[in-house]
Amino acid sequence: MSSMPVVSIIICTRNRADSLRDTLASMARLRVPEDMPAELLVVDNGSTDLTRQVVEEARLPDLPLRYVFEQSPGLSRARNRGMAESRGTIFLWTDDDCRVAEEWIEGMCRPILRGEADVVAGSIAIAPHLHRPWMTRLHLDWLVHQPAAHEVKDHQYLVGANMAFHRRVAEATGGFDAELGSGACGYADDTLMGWKALQAGFRIIGSPARVEHHFDPCRLSRRHWLRDALKRGASIAYVDYHWRHRAAPSRWRVLYSVLSYIKRYLLHPGWLLWKEGAAEGQLHALWDVGYWSRLYAEASRPRRYDRLGLRPREPAGPETATSGQPAPGNEQS
Repeated sequence: MSSMPVVSIIICTRNRADSLRDTLASMARLRVPEDMPAELLVVDNGSTDLTRQVVEEARLPDLPLRYVFEQSPGLSRARNRGMAESRGTIFLWTDDDCRVAEEWIEGMCRPILRGEADVVAGSIAIAPHLHRPWMTRLHLDWLVHQPAAHEVKDHQYLVGANMAFHRRVAEATGGFDAELGSGACGYADDTLMGWKALQAGFRIIGSPARVEHHFDPCRLSRRHWLRDALKRGASIAYVDYHWRHRAAPSRWRVLYSVLSYIKRYLLHPGWLLWKEGAAEGQLHALWDVGYWSRLYAEASRPRRYDRLGLRPREPAGPETATSGQPAPGNEQS
């Protein structure tokens, strides 16, 4: 195998040692194509558990493994550190709670190596034991269940659990926005990266190469879903204000969203009966509260980016993009 990797696999993690151990075990079964030698970087974003020990004990015969410690909190900072430390031409991403298939590298990176695309969005499937009868399309979308990414034309979204892009994409877009993602707003760091790539003229295609998502079952609790809705709304508001230059709302619009939620809550006492998940109506209403509240708050700040442009305003900072609707996204907490 060549000493210089073509593919740099990057996993960012924080205090998920047990899950990471299983993810690394699946990496040990990867087939590494002869013309795509690979390396694996695990970026530890300030863990206080046994994360480093798990990495050092991992045995990956065909995959050189490096441990990188990033003290500054935030998934986007960890992602950017991973790219800075990587030596490959292609960055291939997954999460510390995903399991990869044997042909994952081939399916995700071959189109980029052939020049068919600059960015590849892979498929993601929830582990079977985590499926629930109450899950609607909205719930599945928020859990980034995308088992047929290759069937989607004109990809608009990336999900950090399974994506790949050429190094030149990172160089042209400036990397991930430190004010988005887990440890900051909560979401949209990967989504924005996709939009920035499209804005810069790069081509995104889907791939059937799949990872299986084994998230912590606590993410199914009602409390998590409600908190999640607020974070998603706030993340999109940040994008809309700084990237799309949406006008700030009045304080009355914010108050209206709060009162609307309270009214709907009182009219639907059955919402309290949910132990896992949450009703779509409640999620949409809370998303609105998170969105309008954050959009109003952002109005006190100067725009961080030229309108739909890649050049950050001084001082250098975030990037984002989204419509005023819930969008797929990846959270690492």
